[in-house]
Amino acid sequence: MSRTDSTSSGRSRRVHRKSRLGCANCKLRRVKCDESKPECKRCAAFGVACCYKPGLSVMELPFVKTFKVDTGYLPRPVTQPPITLPLAQKGRVYQIRPTDMELLAKFRRIPIATNHPEARALAFQNLMVNLAHVHPWFMHTILAVVRLYSMDNDGQMDSQDAVALSFHFVNGISLFNARLSPPPQNSLEKDALWGAAMMLGMAACSDTREISPVQPWPLTPSSAQSLSWLGVVTRKTVVHRLANPSRPDSIFCSILAGMFSSLEYPNSVGQEEPKLPGLPRKLVWLCRLDETSTVETNPYHGPATALARVMPLECGRMQMGKFLPFLGSFDERFLDLLFNRDSCALLLLAYFYAKVWSPEQWWIYRRARYEGPAICTLLESRFAGDPELLALLDFPKAAFASPAATRPATCAV
Repeated sequence: MSRTDSTSSGRSRRVHRKSRLGCANCKLRRVKCDESKPECKRCAAFGVACCYKPGLSVMELPFVKTFKVDTGYLPRPVTQPPITLPLAQKGRVYQIRPTDMELLAKFRRIPIATNHPEARALAFQNLMVNLAHVHPWFMHTILAVVRLYSMDNDGQMDSQDAVALSFHFVNGISLFNARLSPPPQNSLEKDALWGAAMMLGMAACSDTREISPVQPWPLTPSSAQSLSWLGVVTRKTVVHRLANPSRPDSIFCSILAGMFSSLEYPNSVGQEEPKLPGLPRKLVWLCRLDETSTVETNPYHGPATALARVMPLECGRMQMGKFLPFLGSFDERFLDLLFNRDSCALLLLAYFYAKVWSPEQWWIYRRARYEGPAICTLLESRFAGDPELLALLDFPKAAFASPAATRPATCAV
């Protein structure tokens, strides 16, 4: 067929000049190169390095050089929807910020909430973060605790951090209280409530921003804020019984195995006579503890019994769970005695502070280092002239005056 015939039939090929000056990448991909310099448009669009070298054949192309990808052209990750948390004020929400994500990442990699070995502690905290993404009161409390953990040892933080801390603590405790009624039936929600209660107790105890290092309580008159932290801590025991984290279907059960067995709060009515070999006899006498006293008849009974159980122990990383029942044994009568700066109640609290006198217990140590010495100062003035009563202060005073690593482990009985 002639060229003319081909044209008349409707299908003709345009005459074009074949160029051999294209870049090596286009040659390798067998596509037309526009020969733009210093890089052609096809290479730019495809995200590879453009390579011009006259006379270079496809087989001679260096592979790494040819397919060196420009990361600027890589596909972008799909943007995740923002995480929002409801607030105590109905209809309002809070959007998680990058600084919050950094705090959560810190919570995942540093043991903060428990003194268990690192691997177990981090496994526990990772479960907590996973639950917190579903239960907003939990997320608020975790963010508050990590901010407190990051606070410097003098209780100082910049104004923005202080506002954020108060914001998350207030919203966390408000949403938490609202969720307690009706009691949860779902297993994971029980775990979330127990974890949030634990975080709120730590946050209330470790928040020492309002404590004056010059005149801390109880050297100053008691106020509504003086023992507000203890109210949060003691109410945590109610949630412990409600959620029962030692139940078989709890996600925390296997990770914290052995811890829950020590959380037996000695405040039931009709408890057997206290066995208090670890406490000084003078302190037992001062608290009016004998074979007839019970939790119902004597407000010192529960705290003294809990304290006596741990006096022979060293408060190391694995033992802290055995010390927590002391704080859980306070009832309203004992809290009133503390509020009114009763000598026996203050002595029991001072002995507890002396036993947990270690930066490892960061959340209680920050408060102990202010209030412990203050209790001793107050009671020294009250007990002046009575050598036997003054001797009761020897143990806590020695602990507060010593570095945590050399604190006395026991006291004279």
